[in-house]
Amino acid sequence: MTARFTIFSLVLCAATGLVGCGKSGDTGTATTGAPQATEASNQADYTMDVAQWHAEFSKDPTAAVEKYKGKVIDVSGTVEYVSEDPIQQVGCVFLKVDGPPLQDRCATNDKKPWLKVSPGSKVKIRGKIPEFGLPCDLVGAEIVEAGPDPAVVVSAEALAKEYAADGKAATTKFDDKWAHVEGEVVEKTTSQDCAVLLRLKGDNDVAVSCCFGERNKKAVEGVKPGAKVKVFGQLSLWKEKEVILNSSILSDPR
Repeated sequence: MTARFTIFSLVLCAATGLVGCGKSGDTGTATTGAPQATEASNQADYTMDVAQWHAEFSKDPTAAVEKYKGKVIDVSGTVEYVSEDPIQQVGCVFLKVDGPPLQDRCATNDKKPWLKVSPGSKVKIRGKIPEFGLPCDLVGAEIVEAGPDPAVVVSAEALAKEYAADGKAATTKFDDKWAHVEGEVVEKTTSQDCAVLLRLKGDNDVAVSCCFGERNKKAVEGVKPGAKVKVFGQLSLWKEKEVILNSSILSDPR
């Protein structure tokens, strides 16, 4: 597993440990509080791209909070990362900005935003700044516009079959791609890097392994061999006879 995959698998969707534009020094207590209601049909008070949004909070977070508190904000940008937050019961969409990764977070009312967008999607997200937590976050957020979703949709058997037939071609086609993978669980185990590892039925002795981190393992507690599942994550084709889906999130069943 590469360092990049390890970083993403350890990401906490809540703001814990992130170096964000809110300049929070407390890495253990940051929280968004309860999501605030934000209707997608409302007229936004402010509309801007994420670079402008981020720059205002980086320059003077106190002034930015004073300006935007209680206001409905539309922020446009490119999705950097998408996940769930099983603790706060929200979805999380991070928008890409210059500098360190995972700085500008939108906590969505939709708990499964990866069914609408994935890294690389162009989006407009509407929300409000939180009462508590990193002030440049948006909470109670809704995806009001979304461009084409670049995520791959493929069955585990079809993926394994392509990899078995021509590993080089399959790697070129699928490696690093974000994907929705559907299949039958044949084994449930753990590994050094995965709190839970679901192996899906493959083809020609090629397995498809879905790696769940500590934060996402609760959703798969009831999943047993024989279950049919849909999983979202980032594909890695670097091990012989095994396709890995990193940063896995269970889409179905719930």
